[in-house]
Amino acid sequence: MNEIVDFFFELLINLLEFLVIIDFVSNFLGYKYVGITRLIGFLVGVGVNFTYITVINSVTPFEGMGGLISLMLVILYCIVFTKGSLLSKIFISATTFITILVINMVVLTLVSYITNLDIVSLMSEASSARYVTVIITKILFFFITRIILFFKDKDNYSLSRFEWIALISIILISIIISTFVVEIIIKNPNLKTGNIFVLLTSFGIVTIDILTYYLLLKLSRDNNDRIKYIMLEQEYKYQKKHFDEVKELYNDISKARHDLKNHFTCIMGMIELDEKQHALDYIQQIMEDKINIGPKYVETNNQAANIILNNKLAICKELSIDTKCFINGNLSAVSEIDICILLGNILDNAIEASKLCESPKITIDIRGNNDSLQILVGNTIVNSVLKVNSMFKTNKKEKRHHGYGVQNIKGIVSKYNGTIDYYEQEDMIYCNIII
Repeated sequence: MNEIVDFFFELLINLLEFLVIIDFVSNFLGYKYVGITRLIGFLVGVGVNFTYITVINSVTPFEGMGGLISLMLVILYCIVFTKGSLLSKIFISATTFITILVINMVVLTLVSYITNLDIVSLMSEASSARYVTVIITKILFFFITRIILFFKDKDNYSLSRFEWIALISIILISIIISTFVVEIIIKNPNLKTGNIFVLLTSFGIVTIDILTYYLLLKLSRDNNDRIKYIMLEQEYKYQKKHFDEVKELYNDISKARHDLKNHFTCIMGMIELDEKQHALDYIQQIMEDKINIGPKYVETNNQAANIILNNKLAICKELSIDTKCFINGNLSAVSEIDICILLGNILDNAIEASKLCESPKITIDIRGNNDSLQILVGNTIVNSVLKVNSMFKTNKKEKRHHGYGVQNIKGIVSKYNGTIDYYEQEDMIYCNIII
């Protein structure tokens, strides 16, 4: 009878534990899907891990290094069904398992000390002490995961690959050490210093893991500050460029206005001498040499958009990029500074990518009114970007100072609670922004 109770107790505890694990990693990283796909993914993640651990526990009360397979299954679930980078998924999954191990080690040691039962008995023999121990560990694990989720930074963690690998290595080493400690105690149940050994090891690992999490937050915040600084620097450059172009335009107009009286005097003199053709040629020359203040392909109600669009269209013409531009409505929904950053970054990326193609092409479709704005920009690509570089990481050598164009775009879109979508059709990639 006790065996049946113990069997169903184990099933229930394992099921609850993996419900908490999958729920925790999913909420920490963010669900990738919604609706029925999200539910199916959650149930698959719980079901596969529950089945594996149940089979392992039917052979041994402590899965030992076999627990690493369970860790790999959780990582696989995160890769398929949650958001975030691969390294962040590995880190959160590993952190979850080391949390479970440390909680189990500490509670087992304390209960063993209070009840005078050895750790092996508490892990393997059906008894009320064991049931209480297991329930305490699961309740503690549940509340610790809720506390972590409550205090989690709203912003995504921004770490370099080296920083992620260093943090993951610390957590994995902690898991291996914890596993070996428990296996030593299981193989030597009469070890007098066993409980003290486990407690000291647990304390050391907890300290290391707390410091690791603090380091994660510190590095992430420092990197976010650095990224924000670089983005502000790029925003300043775009504003300065806008100002310089307006200033140059004003200077050209001022020069033309200053000479206007002299030009009119010459033209009137030619007309009085009945040299009409000479006067027309003179006017034509003025138009070409003095009043040509740059190409003007488009004109909207937004001066920043006019300058950026005409400048980029002129560059496309110089590079022989086949460009089509359609604008309908007004661009009042977004400030001049923000639309300058949006169009500047989007078109810079489009020009950079399309000029590598044999038949470069860019399409620009902008539609807006007082409340909303849609920008759809497409450009030719050599190879699929979404398959090879879906995170849009820069290919330039000085990566520290490049690759923030997409982040600038996302920042502006987020500011207006808009949406941004990238998709490919044939040899074109499109950026569709709705604000």
